[in-house]
Amino acid sequence: MLYASAITNISMKFSGKIYKDGRFWLAEIPILDAMTQGHTRKEALEMAADMVETMANKEGFRVKCSWVLVANLKWAQQIRSL
Repeated sequence: MLYASAITNISMKFSGKIYKDGRFWLAEIPILDAMTQGHTRKEALEMAADMVETMANKEGFRVKCSWVLVANLKWAQQIRSL
């Protein structure tokens, strides 16, 4: 989840995915049609924040990234039924 805010204290949330692909962690924000990568999950989140700040191109605009684990509901139901 990305949290973006400008000097005006207006907040926005963007949902995305972060996942490992080979040696890299990928951070994807579908609504912005944007993707970036890092060597670690932390680095990928930092790169995602920088990418959104660069796209906004507004002085004082800052982004805070955090990740939340979302389980696949269908997978979780299958595990419970075992």
